Amino acid sequence: MTKRYYRKVIRIRGEDSPNVRLGMAEKMHGMERSDRQLVPGILPYGEYLYRRANWDKIRQCIGIDAQFYEGAEILLYPTLWLNLAEQYHDQLTQEFVETGVRRIAKGGGVIQPKGETQRQCLLSMSMDSSNRSLCPPHILR
Repeated sequence: MTKRYYRKVIRIRGEDSPNVRLGMAEKMHGMERSDRQLVPGILPYGEYLYRRANWDKIRQCIGIDAQFYEGAEILLYPTLWLNLAEQYHDQLTQEFVETGVRRIAKGGGVIQPKGETQRQCLLSMSMDSSNRSLCPPHILR
């Protein structure tokens, strides 16, 4: 059975340019750089060297190496937080397997801006009618 692909990604790196290959070959053989372009309109060797020297690692990864950048800078949460959350999830799953007791939330919390005490109180009362500790006395009347 063959694998199905929904998208095929074609990676054309900066080093795949014939102009860059010529420049690298000249450098490897100790020749002086000619900046000759075998194929016009494709990345020249001089521009390739400039990009390698001046672009940051993220831009090089995407623009020269033709890779999807997977560094921590693009994550919504820091990697440490994600790893700790995964460990905690594994711990809770293991506890469930061992004890058979599921954790069930008693209610949901809502953080309201100032002046929203009444709405917060009504929400807490609708979730658990016995807990009115969040409600000021003037709202309970």
